[in-house]
Amino acid sequence: MKRAETNRDEMIYGSSVICANLNKGFKVQYSLTQHTYPNGIDTMFQLSLDHMAKIMETSDRITNIDALKSMMHRKGLNLRFLWVLLTKVKLKQSRDLIMAAILVRTMRRIVNEEVKLGST
Repeated sequence: MKRAETNRDEMIYGSSVICANLNKGFKVQYSLTQHTYPNGIDTMFQLSLDHMAKIMETSDRITNIDALKSMMHRKGLNLRFLWVLLTKVKLKQSRDLIMAAILVRTMRRIVNEEVKLGST
């Protein structure tokens, strides 16, 4: 999205994002100095998904499903976005990890439904 195409009222301007925790108070989560983001929810998700794809392509920190889940939650993404992330990632190892996570979630739901049907 070009800057000329967006209205000034649709943009978020600020110097930092602050995270509140009931036990620890407030802390600066990350700086937004010299950053301007469009206010649309879809754009924020798109930025997070692009950042996740870049991390998975360039680093080896995400090696298992728990690390993938943790990273997605830290980026503000729910695991239902795994399908979208799968379309953005090109590295075979990362794609295999995402497909395994999707398969595990699907199989868990199938087993849970079978258990519910068997117990009634």
